[in-house]
Amino acid sequence: MTADANRQLVRAALQRVFGQHNRSAVDEYFAPSLAPAVRTHYDELIRGFPDLTVSVNEILAEGDYVAARLTLRGTHRGPFAGVAATERAMTWGSMRFYRIENDMVAETWAIQDRLGLFQQLGLVQADIGGVSWAASPPRRE
Repeated sequence: MTADANRQLVRAALQRVFGQHNRSAVDEYFAPSLAPAVRTHYDELIRGFPDLTVSVNEILAEGDYVAARLTLRGTHRGPFAGVAATERAMTWGSMRFYRIENDMVAETWAIQDRLGLFQQLGLVQADIGGVSWAASPPRRE
């Protein structure tokens, strides 16, 4: 596939799976070795933020690699990162990198503003001299 086709594939995957909340579309866009992890990530996000939206701010491609800068928004209406629903609106950023193979996403890496998200969840608070925990560190459910 061309870099442009790879960019279109990632944009479509983000829109269908996360934008339209279409969990079954995971198998259309993600390689079988990656699909279970994507479904788990999707389930965690949608459970915590059932009204989740994902905006693609920029998307670049070169060869088999695609980079996307995303903004995620949602209302914290379910458990997430060990925190019960707060009903607060949250916004955080993510940089995602994808490797395309055989017309599917074969690998993905993420750099996310988890500190900003954890501050909004009330897990951390910023102090003048740095960051201190406001509550227990995140725990698995």
